[in-house]
Amino acid sequence: VWAYRVARSFAGKGGSISEVWKGMTDPRALFLGTDRITVLIVGKDYNHTKKGIRYSTGARSDTIMLVSADLANKRLATLSIPRDTRVVDETGHPKKINSMYEIGGIPKLEKSIESQFGIKPDYHVELKDDAVKNIVDAVGGVDVEAVDDMVYDDSWGGLHIDLKKGKQRLNGEQAIGFVRFRKMGTHRIVNGRKVPIERRTSLEEGDLRRTERQQQLIRALLAEAFRPGNVFKAAEIVDAGFDQITTDLSRPQVLALATLFRDRKSSQQVSASIPGTDSYEDKIYYWRPDPVRAPLMVRWVVLGDDVAGKKLVRVAVYNATSVAGAARVAVGRLGAEGFSAFNAGSPDTRPVQTQVVFRKASYEAFAHEIAGSLGATIVMKDTKADPRADWLPEIKIILAKDVAEKLATKPVPFKRPKP
Repeated sequence: VWAYRVARSFAGKGGSISEVWKGMTDPRALFLGTDRITVLIVGKDYNHTKKGIRYSTGARSDTIMLVSADLANKRLATLSIPRDTRVVDETGHPKKINSMYEIGGIPKLEKSIESQFGIKPDYHVELKDDAVKNIVDAVGGVDVEAVDDMVYDDSWGGLHIDLKKGKQRLNGEQAIGFVRFRKMGTHRIVNGRKVPIERRTSLEEGDLRRTERQQQLIRALLAEAFRPGNVFKAAEIVDAGFDQITTDLSRPQVLALATLFRDRKSSQQVSASIPGTDSYEDKIYYWRPDPVRAPLMVRWVVLGDDVAGKKLVRVAVYNATSVAGAARVAVGRLGAEGFSAFNAGSPDTRPVQTQVVFRKASYEAFAHEIAGSLGATIVMKDTKADPRADWLPEIKIILAKDVAEKLATKPVPFKRPKP
């Protein structure tokens, strides 16, 4: 009975259980003729009436993501496009990319993405207004981690955020605050009264951190959906999920994707955002994509081009030893392998063993590859770097004697140059 109910939920109205069975046993058959698909995910922002009542008609897109699914190698990658990304419309005028959705819905947004980034999505998923809240509640909550406190209160807009730094479990209402937070507020509500906040900034501020939290929530939802306790209410979760979205993917196709990627851990999924800089035109703020790094990011994340990914990764090599030339040799070797490596001089620390340190989880695989190339054994994540500092190198190498002496064939004493 349980299996039939789940099958009927995935079949949907007009669907057949045979298609559901095919999605479970031969998922590639539901995507014939392709090894990779790209899915555009769009979340709507809210508008408010003069009385503070929410409505979504004519709303802009608050979340824009491209999910690349490599069906052959079972690799998932997510690329977020900041909502304020500068694009040019058909008349040659600059626009924010989220306004494209407001003007012409999914077709207009897809056309803008193709024009700007050269990617035409194969499918799309639109999240309804309360999708985050209802889907998170349907799976019983999600586990996430914040790098700093987040406090913001907007009674008129109906947004109340009060989340602490660290790992925590969120319900649906809290999850909305987790993905919508942009900047620290001036007060919090305690027993119905406004209490001033002493802190004025948070490491979670800004759209780049916001898109990373959105990606984290998606990974958390995927992990939660496959918990043993949720398997037995799969039919209810499936119905709740499809009630909150509009998509041109069939329900059996969604099941096929779940079948293909069910064993993938969140740490194995690449998540990134379009790199760029803040800019203003006619006093209007835009996120301007980096003309060199943005195309590389698209090729790496969306098209699975690891050569582009290596060019994108900035590798700083520090020499913490008296072995002259070790950093130069390491930079040359990594450059020959396709990485954008450079000599960063002498570090502040002097580790006993060489360390390969990556700044974000998306670059962990490259960090292990670099460690293997140099003969290093310690690969670690930098937990102290400011998560908003996009100018920092993605990976840094601190050479100790264990690797430096192997790199330099004729070690000579290091002579520090005069200031």
